[in-house]
Amino acid sequence: MGIRLKGQTSGYVEIKAPATAADNTLTFPNGNGNNGQILTTDGSGNLSFSNPADTDKITEGNTEAEVVDSGSDGHFKVTTEGSERVRVGPAGQIGIGGANYGSTGQVLTSTGGSSAASWSNVEISSDTSPQLGGHLDVNGNDIVTTSNGDIDLDPNGSGQVVFKGNATRGSGAVKLNCENNSHGILVKGPPHSAGANYTLTLPNDTGTSGQMLSTNGSGVTSWASVGGPTFQATASGAIANGDTCIVKSDGNVAAVSKTVTAKTVANFDVISTSDNPEASSFSFRSCYADNESAVVVTYRKNSGDTQCARAYFIGNNQYGNLAATFSNELTLGSSAKEYSTLVYDTTNNRVVFFFLNSSNELGARVATVPSAASTSFSLGSTVTVDTAVQEENFDCSFDVNAGKVVVVYRGSSDTRPHIAVGTVDPSNNSISFGTIVNAVSTLGKHNAIVYDANAQKHVHVYTNSSNDFEAKVFTVSGTSGSYGSATTITTSNPHSTKGVFDSAQNKVCFAFRDDSIGDAGKVVAGNVSGTSVTFGTVVNIADKDITTVDLDFDPDVQKVVCGYAEKITNNLEVTRVNISGTTVTVDTPLDTNVQSGTTGVGVTYHKAAEKLLLTNRDPGNGYGSTRIIGMSTVTTNLTATNYIGIADAAYSNGSTATIQIIGSIDDAQSGLTPGLQYYVQKDGSLGTSAATPSVVAGTAVSATKLIVKG
Repeated sequence: MGIRLKGQTSGYVEIKAPATAADNTLTFPNGNGNNGQILTTDGSGNLSFSNPADTDKITEGNTEAEVVDSGSDGHFKVTTEGSERVRVGPAGQIGIGGANYGSTGQVLTSTGGSSAASWSNVEISSDTSPQLGGHLDVNGNDIVTTSNGDIDLDPNGSGQVVFKGNATRGSGAVKLNCENNSHGILVKGPPHSAGANYTLTLPNDTGTSGQMLSTNGSGVTSWASVGGPTFQATASGAIANGDTCIVKSDGNVAAVSKTVTAKTVANFDVISTSDNPEASSFSFRSCYADNESAVVVTYRKNSGDTQCARAYFIGNNQYGNLAATFSNELTLGSSAKEYSTLVYDTTNNRVVFFFLNSSNELGARVATVPSAASTSFSLGSTVTVDTAVQEENFDCSFDVNAGKVVVVYRGSSDTRPHIAVGTVDPSNNSISFGTIVNAVSTLGKHNAIVYDANAQKHVHVYTNSSNDFEAKVFTVSGTSGSYGSATTITTSNPHSTKGVFDSAQNKVCFAFRDDSIGDAGKVVAGNVSGTSVTFGTVVNIADKDITTVDLDFDPDVQKVVCGYAEKITNNLEVTRVNISGTTVTVDTPLDTNVQSGTTGVGVTYHKAAEKLLLTNRDPGNGYGSTRIIGMSTVTTNLTATNYIGIADAAYSNGSTATIQIIGSIDDAQSGLTPGLQYYVQKDGSLGTSAATPSVVAGTAVSATKLIVKG
């Protein structure tokens, strides 16, 4: 059975039920749909309008392949799981995930089995050992790194990094551009016509300001001072870099040196000089000021109890005779007690004085020592070390390693030995002290101290409450320090103790007056190990009683020298102390036939003059006096005319040595003061005072550089 719908004029459309179908109901939509749509059923008889299925799409589940052409964007795409994966574009492009055709130069990269492929830039870092099958042509582009990484060219093994040349550009070259890449420096190889290969090895440091690269002629370069004339000759003996040199009669060059011949004590030269103008002077102490080549002496004048000082210079007087000349008198303080001492600060080139005032306050003052061309000290203000100090011997030393001044003394209230560490400020000639340290918990008197330059520690000696002679090692730390354990030297009762360091034997040496057996002169040597010190046997000084004693070290003959006042005659005697291990022997003393008072003698070796200077009080007139002692004969290969200059490097005997002559700048020195003129000393060292002969080495322009003169 069917239903016919006739046309307006003719024809019909018949809708018929199937012959054997069950009962079915078709419900039509309530609208007209859109152009091109078709009726579709939901399977339950409900009809609706829908777009017809694409006839160019292949579908299987959620996977489709489809050709699309809207007139301007014809393409083929493949979809999986509802998302487009691959597309072939209208110009044959390959798209990933849609119209993603990548950028010029990119390649299709797999990200593994769980992720889609993607377009990416060419990246070979994943290849740990990529190799080229031909030349790498960057086509005018840069080779760059990311994250500020370095570009390393490693030829491996014996390979080299070679920058080739060509006929157009010329020799191979390396260009080092500025930061804006607008300027650059070109380092080029030699031209083909040179026909040579060579190697230049750069120095292993950056040199110092003003230096230039110099070659040794074999391609090894080093930093050298700028310019200046040089002279080459055969080295006679070994020459060190920076040595002052002479030219010999055979045309060879040699380092300036001296020869020392020690005299026996009996043959010491005793040269008396005029009495000093100090009236009624007491308690002489002295030290050597290295930088100024002067012996500084401190003493107390009876007139007003004034503590004073002078600088002494040894040289020929107007008559050609060896004599001691002195600076203007320096006043340190008034109402001073008898005892005083001093030490030279080699770090700051300052002398530090210690003295007691009428209130038993221990004061310290710092001064700049005058040179031979000057007559006056430059003095700082008094600084109080302690307000309660016993009126007896006290002593001081200088710690070269720490750059500190150390003073030991006996407190008047607790009678214990104290020690204080001072720091000099050269800008205003001042000194400051740290916390005072007690050496022992009981009485300690007659204090003395010596700095052991080898151990870099101090040896402090004193007489304890049992009148035993004890020693302790003191180590400076900052503005204070610490002691080691006490060592008993002897059970004698020492007075007027003085000490010195023997740098040849690396031993400390102390001399004293033994009060237990009639003031006999004694001497002993000790060895520092760690924070302890051991001593050898105490021996007599000439089996004589003494009133005062002092020591110093003679670096020329490398022996300790001792000066003292003999008790019975008051004669000033001098001898040499020989140290082997901690065993001491004393030479037969020389009587200078000069009387000395009982209030102190100063014994100081004048390094520049190579003489011992004795300062003491003449009991006859009460004035201070000086004696010059010649203990050796010193000769040198230096003359007034044979100085040629300063060695530019180290040279062995027989090698060709380069000597920097007048006009050159030598840079192998140390500790110079800019602006000062330096003289060649007999041993070849440099000093600010003229030696004999007087030879000008040059003028310092920095701490390490000297303009060579002659």
